[in-house]
Amino acid sequence: MVTISGPGVTPAEQERFRIECALRRAVSDAEATEALAWIYQRESRLLAGEDVGAVLAMQEVRPVLALFGAADALVPIAASATSYLAHLPKLPGNPHGLAVFPGANHGLFTSEPVPEVARTKQLAPGFLPMVAGFFSKQSGRN
Repeated sequence: MVTISGPGVTPAEQERFRIECALRRAVSDAEATEALAWIYQRESRLLAGEDVGAVLAMQEVRPVLALFGAADALVPIAASATSYLAHLPKLPGNPHGLAVFPGANHGLFTSEPVPEVARTKQLAPGFLPMVAGFFSKQSGRN
């Protein structure tokens, strides 16, 4: 058997790892730690058999910023954006956001990695400022 980048963990463990890596690249350590605690609390309560409605009510939906790459080959962008728009709760001030970055892939990169260029510099133009602005705006609401 030959395996290349094949995880030796469950899909849930792989997804937790992916989410943590993405958060730590996009936001401060404190913000990533807070977001991960929220995710892990939900997961542990659901796995313990708590009522889904009670868990969701306790962790009420906060504003959402849904970002997509127009060249994503893994996620159906139009259908996903339509779903977000249809299902996000109506909140005062309509704090949600949705954007599709032209030419960006699933990871919101616009090209194959260039080793001599910092990976954050290869993200879709405007992505990091948009995320930072969203978090800044949300922290001002609290």
